[in-house]
Amino acid sequence: MEAPQALNSNKKSSVGLIDLIIHLFIGALQKNLIVRWINTLDVCENYLTLENIIEELKSGILLCNILKFHQPNLDFTGVNSKARAKKQCLNNIEKALSILYQKGAAPRCKNMIV
Repeated sequence: MEAPQALNSNKKSSVGLIDLIIHLFIGALQKNLIVRWINTLDVCENYLTLENIIEELKSGILLCNILKFHQPNLDFTGVNSKARAKKQCLNNIEKALSILYQKGAAPRCKNMIV
């Protein structure tokens, strides 16, 4: 099966890609549950809704905060807490994914098609 054109385009923003992934793989009920779960963690400055979760995720800070909540001893040196530029945001996301990979999250994802 061929990947959708949106996934093949290098010109799509990371926010658009995240939004596409969420819409493709997570139904409305699951999206609501995820937003509610993240709100219970109290790891985001703003109250999350379905309308603002993509904006909150794009800097990578929320993802790092979720990981830090569950594993307080993780090393997040190098995360830019004021990231706004695309490169800073991507660096934060890469840091979070790197930590997940190092902590054993990769085997659960190894059969995923990207």
